[in-house]
Amino acid sequence: MLLSIHPHQHINVSQAGNQANADTELELLVQLKTSTDIKTWVNNHQDKYDIKYPLFDPKNDETLLDEFVGINIDDQADINQIIESLESNNGVAYVEVNEVLKLDLPQQETTNQINHTQNMNDPDAGKQWAVEKLKYDDLHNLIREKQQAQNSKQIVIAILDTGVEGNHEDLKENYISYDPFNDKDIRGHGTHCAGIAAAVTGNNIGIASLLPSKSKVKITSVKVLSSFGFGSQEQVIKGIIEASDKGASVISLSLGAPSSPERELAYEEAVKYANNSGAIVVTSAGNSNADAVNYSPANTKGIITITAINSNMRKASFANRVDNIEFGLAAPGKDIYSTFPNNKYSYQSGTSMATPLVAGLLGLMKSINPDLTTQEAFQLMKSNAVKKNGMAIVDPYATISAMMR
Repeated sequence: MLLSIHPHQHINVSQAGNQANADTELELLVQLKTSTDIKTWVNNHQDKYDIKYPLFDPKNDETLLDEFVGINIDDQADINQIIESLESNNGVAYVEVNEVLKLDLPQQETTNQINHTQNMNDPDAGKQWAVEKLKYDDLHNLIREKQQAQNSKQIVIAILDTGVEGNHEDLKENYISYDPFNDKDIRGHGTHCAGIAAAVTGNNIGIASLLPSKSKVKITSVKVLSSFGFGSQEQVIKGIIEASDKGASVISLSLGAPSSPERELAYEEAVKYANNSGAIVVTSAGNSNADAVNYSPANTKGIITITAINSNMRKASFANRVDNIEFGLAAPGKDIYSTFPNNKYSYQSGTSMATPLVAGLLGLMKSINPDLTTQEAFQLMKSNAVKKNGMAIVDPYATISAMMR
């Protein structure tokens, strides 16, 4: 499952839970020049434009995100003319459309696969083919044997999605709440991703994850998509800021859609902000069997982008390629069994499913070295990956082993 962007609609995500359709406004994200006094510019232009300021509210002032304003425009207006007018304004550095996102239909699954697992008491672990292919048992044993190698600091993975059912039977022990608003998930996409990243292992319930029992790695949720599956670039960026400001070490984004990398400076600034706050951002490559370089935020600088493989360790037919992505990797994303709302479980497929698995691995890596940067983490994962069918497939056991030597 992934998200597609429709750049000529606007949605107010704070109200999206009460409506099925996007509003009919268009919004622009406008970055003002560093030399521009923002309040003066807003005052001088508020009669001409419907301006939202401040648009973003990061705690750390050392970012260009606080130089952005939003401009709401009626959908009957000439958008190209307005953009040209703004781009010629002496106080403006950059203009882009606030892209609107909505959930795609889930990718088709095949038959339920049952695999044999030797040492896990999680009753449905046998439905998770990645457990055997990625050697979950060996990984858990390694971590238990070298528990002293883990840092005492609690590591938090933030799932930015449709929300997460925080009281799910197989998540609640590993779940931390930022806000009750984020802890419900009618759609199910966020809860499914959360289980892949951090389902409770060894509790005689449901499924297993890369995290061993009693792990110091936890998950949380920042809801950036409505219950109807709608969201916006602005809301995703706000979610990245919120997760960063609240101390997340890993931020997982199972969302994205076609977009030019030249028009993604706002995403780039958000990723920089997260990195400067100590977080690593990981996102899905897309489900169009195309080049992920033409998808955002997969094409954003500084982000780790994940494509999906099937149980035969081949690229899933729907998955976008990451050959031209700076930090591109592959992980299981076809026929993935995970948590679902109302204490249920389901199979789903998509690069959305591959991404949180890598987020879980990044959480373990951060628990060993909290100061790990995106570049360092990527190099560790790539150098220890399984090189097969032209892809670098993450190998959690080899990666963690290398860090614990």
